[in-house]
Amino acid sequence: MAHLTEEQLGEYAFDPDALPDRREMEAHLADCPQCSSSLTCIRSIEFGLADPDAWEIAERDDSATREAMRNLAAQAAAEDEQAEHLLEKLLQNPARMAWTRFAKQGKYRTAGVVRRLLRAAHEACDREPLDALTFADTALEIAEQLATYPAPMLHELRANAWKERANALALLGRFDPALDALTHAEREFRNVPASPLGPALVKHARAIVYYERGDLTKAMELLSQSAAAYAALGEIEHYMRARHYVANVLYRQQDIRSAQAIYEVLLAWGEGENDLRWIARENNTLGRCAYELSDLPAAVRHFHLSSETSHNLGLTSEAVRPEWGLALVMLASGKPADAVERFRTLRQEFHRRKMFTDEALISLDLMDALHMLGDDREIIALGADVVRTFTDAGMPTGALTAFAYLNEAATRGVIDRLAINHVRKFVSRAERQPGLLFVAPPENSP
Repeated sequence: MAHLTEEQLGEYAFDPDALPDRREMEAHLADCPQCSSSLTCIRSIEFGLADPDAWEIAERDDSATREAMRNLAAQAAAEDEQAEHLLEKLLQNPARMAWTRFAKQGKYRTAGVVRRLLRAAHEACDREPLDALTFADTALEIAEQLATYPAPMLHELRANAWKERANALALLGRFDPALDALTHAEREFRNVPASPLGPALVKHARAIVYYERGDLTKAMELLSQSAAAYAALGEIEHYMRARHYVANVLYRQQDIRSAQAIYEVLLAWGEGENDLRWIARENNTLGRCAYELSDLPAAVRHFHLSSETSHNLGLTSEAVRPEWGLALVMLASGKPADAVERFRTLRQEFHRRKMFTDEALISLDLMDALHMLGDDREIIALGADVVRTFTDAGMPTGALTAFAYLNEAATRGVIDRLAINHVRKFVSRAERQPGLLFVAPPENSP
C-alpha cells in the first residue's frame, strides 16, 4: 500500500469508524514509521497534546480542528517529499556516507528526514542489519536535536528510532545494547497516548531478544502479553508475528510438531494475504521442521520456495537461511562434497555481514562435511582461520576456546562428529551467555 495522503490521515484521525478501508489503513500504519508519525502529529491537535487551547478550539468549531489537522498533515507531507529527494542517493550507498557529519547539517534536521531514515532502517533490517543500525542511529541523533514540533510527535520519532536501533542490534547479536535501546523506546512511548501500539511493539521486541538469549520462559511470557495486546487492538499481522515467535520457542524446546502446526497456519494466512514475506519466512521454518523430522523431500520443497521468494523480494539476508537449510539437507542425504561448497559460500556471506555467531555455526557444519570426506587437514586450517577471525571480532572467550579445542583435536586425529556437535551446542549458547566456560567432553578430549 502506498503512503497515506494528508487527506486520508486527517479523516482517519477525525473519524476512523467512517472509513470503509480502515483495516487496510491500520495495517499500513502499524508498519510505516512515516505515516504513523504523521498521524501522531495530527492527533496531537485532536487530543490537545501540542496546544493547551486545542480543546477549546475543538469545542468551538470542529471544522477548525479538522483544518488544523490537515495543515499538520500537509506540513508532514511536504517534509517527507523533501526528505525523499535529499536522501535518495545517500541511502543507495550508506557505507560511503559520513553519517555523523550528515546529521549536523541544518537542512537534514527535519521530522521528514527522521521518518525517511526510520523507514530505511526498517527495510534494511532483513537485508543489511549494519545499514539498519546506521540509519536508526542517525535518525535518533537528528530526532534528539528537534524542538519545534508537537511533543507527542517528537516522542514517537525518538521511540521508533530506539526501537529500530534495538531491532538491528538484536540481528547483529548485540543483545544487552538492544535491551537498553528498548528501555529508551518504552520510556518515549509513555509520552504518546495517541499511539497505543507502541508499548506492545516494544514488549514484542524485548521477547525476541530474550528468545535469542535463550531465556525461553521470559520470552514466552512477553509474547503472550504482546499477542493479547495486539488482539485487543485488532492488529492481526502483529498478532501473527507474535505467534510466529511462540512457534520458534516451541521449536527450540524440541516440540517440533507443535511448532510445525503453528507455522502451517501462518503460511496459510500469508498465502491468503498474498504476502510474499510471510510465504518466504514460513516456508523456511517449515523446512527446518521437516529437516528435524527427517522428511527431507518436504524440507527441500520448503527451502526452495523460501529461497526463491526471498530472492524475488530482494531480501538477500533472509535468503541465506533457506540456502543454509538446503546445504544441511545435502549433508544429510550423503552428499558432503556438494554441501561443502554451499557451506563455504554461505560462511563468506555471514562473514561479510559480520554475523559472527552464524559464521561460527556454519563453520561447524562445514567441519562436519569435511570430516565425512576425511579431510581433517582442512578442518585444522578452518579452525585456525575461525580463531583468528573471532579474536579480531571480540567473540566470547569460551567460543574461541571451543574452536581451539576442535583445532587441536583435528591436529591429533581424534576429531569426530560428537565433538563437533558438542562445540555447536556450546557456541549456540555462548553469545547469549558471554561468561559461559567451555568444557571439552571427557571421552573426546584431545
